[in-house]
Amino acid sequence: MIEWINKIFGIENDVSVPTLISIIVFLIGGLTTYLFSQIRQFNDRKKTRKTVILLLSEIIKDLGSKELNTADFYKTINTEHRASWFYPHKPISYLETLFELDFNNIYYSFRTKFFWNFCSKKIRDKSFHKVWAALRNLRFMEEKLEKHIENMMSRFNEYHNRYMECIENYRKAHDDFMRRTEGLHIPSSEQKVIDYIKAVDKIWLEWQKIDEKERTAYYNTYDKLVTPMLKLNRKNSDVGFTAETDNLLLACTHQYIEIENTLKVYNRTFKTYFWNYRHHRKILEKCISLMK
Repeated sequence: MIEWINKIFGIENDVSVPTLISIIVFLIGGLTTYLFSQIRQFNDRKKTRKTVILLLSEIIKDLGSKELNTADFYKTINTEHRASWFYPHKPISYLETLFELDFNNIYYSFRTKFFWNFCSKKIRDKSFHKVWAALRNLRFMEEKLEKHIENMMSRFNEYHNRYMECIENYRKAHDDFMRRTEGLHIPSSEQKVIDYIKAVDKIWLEWQKIDEKERTAYYNTYDKLVTPMLKLNRKNSDVGFTAETDNLLLACTHQYIEIENTLKVYNRTFKTYFWNYRHHRKILEKCISLMK
């Protein structure tokens, strides 16, 4: 080979041999560098994919917890709930971490792997994009959830305070009514008035028998006091005394309805959160199984 090179280029061994050796060393060095570079890139891509899958697995675990917590929470958002509301809100671990990683690097790492899966390349690629769509939706939900809790409590407190003010106004009117009718001589011909006053006394006595802490709760004042009094007034609309309290009782009812409507709205809102957490958890589980 050396002789052939010498003959072709018209050179001697002292030139051709060192040149050939240099070329061989250069080629071997370049090939070695290229191979090591490819191996390093392969390991980096593999490490990136493994990291992303691990982070997604942690997110799925958190979604399972949030799913249960949200289910327990939305079921308590109603007027039948007799305790304060508590939602154990915990951020989804590593959700923001994934968005801080280089998306192009992640996409290239998975796309390179999908390239060799000829039969399922499109399915795997579609799964990858579904994962990121789900993550973006989850981030949006997390930003809104805490605000929804604050808004719910704010609106509930607003209507609850107004309701309690209306109850207080009605109580004052009732106390004034009792002072004016106590010892009042009512002719026997006004039996309906007498029966009305007795019925009012009975409703208030039944309500006052309830334990004080429970008695003053908005749902008990409405169920045991406001509603019975409204029914009694309707049956005795021809009795003059009913006009004094009708507007006050209707004001209580209006604020109670606002409380009910607020709780219905947020019951549906957090029920939607529950279904979304479940839906996204299942999507991520399915997509991860396809991407692995």
